Amino acid sequence: MKFGFEIESIINTDRLNLSVGEYHNGIKINSIWETQRDASLRNSGIFDFENGVEFVSKVFNNKKEALKGLYNFKKIICKKSKSNNMGEILYFNKSCGAHIHFSIDSYNFWKSANNTIFIKTTEFFFKELEKNKNISEETKQNIKNQYFRDYAKRKNLNEIRQINDRASEWNFKSELNNKGFEWRSFNLKGCKNWEEFFSLYKIAFKTLNFLEKQIKKWGYQDKIIIEDKIIKMKHKKHNYTLKVEKKDKFYNFDFDEDDKNKEVFIECAI
Repeated sequence: MKFGFEIESIINTDRLNLSVGEYHNGIKINSIWETQRDASLRNSGIFDFENGVEFVSKVFNNKKEALKGLYNFKKIICKKSKSNNMGEILYFNKSCGAHIHFSIDSYNFWKSANNTIFIKTTEFFFKELEKNKNISEETKQNIKNQYFRDYAKRKNLNEIRQINDRASEWNFKSELNNKGFEWRSFNLKGCKNWEEFFSLYKIAFKTLNFLEKQIKKWGYQDKIIIEDKIIKMKHKKHNYTLKVEKKDKFYNFDFDEDDKNKEVFIECAI
C-alpha cells in the first residue's frame, strides 16, 4: 500500500519560522515534506503569532517508509523550532484536517469496492481509537467530534460513491484524478503531544490494513455471476446465493459473513 499525507496545522511563528508555498504549489522544507497555504485554516489565538500551514508529504511506497516519513516530520519541526514540546510549536484545531491518500497496487475503489466495507472500516477506526491507552479521553472526544464535518461529510450506504463530492469521508474524486484514494475524516484535532500524534497514525495504519483485508476478502471482481435477480458469489470456503433488487447501477444489500445458511444481502457495484 502506498501513502501520502496532508497535515494541516496552526504553527507558532515565534518558534517555527518557515517559508510557506501557495496552495498546490508548495515550498520544500526537505526531501520529504513541503509547506502550502490553505485558505480554510483558521487561527485560534493560542500563540501570540501564528499561521495556518499545510504540510504535504511525498508518496511513500509502504507503511515502513510512511512511518519513517512521519518521524522525519517530527524531527524537522523540532529541529527548526528548537523544541521537542509540540504544545510550544503547533496545534490542531477544528479547521485542520489530516487527510491520508493511499492506493493498493492497481486496485480501483470506485469500480470494485463494496460500500459496506467503508462502513465497517469506520466502525473499526472508532473501536481502535476508544481502546487506545496512549490517547487522552479529551483528545479521543475531539477526534470523534471532528471526524464527520463540512469537509468530510458522512454518507449513508447508498451515497458513498458520489464521484463529484470530494468533501466526503471517502473521496473517490481523488482516485479519479490519479492522486490516490483519500480518507478525509482522519484528523488530529486536540492532539497534545507527539505520543498522541504517533498513536493516532498507528491507528490509521491499522485501520487501512483492515480495509485492505476486507477488500481482498470481499472484493467482487471475477467472483460474481448474475442470473436474473440472483447473484452467485464464490468465497474461499463457501458459496453464497444472494437475492438482490436492482436500483440504478447498484445492487443494494447488506452482508454479514456469519450468515452461512441464510438468505444473505450485501451491497456491491456491478
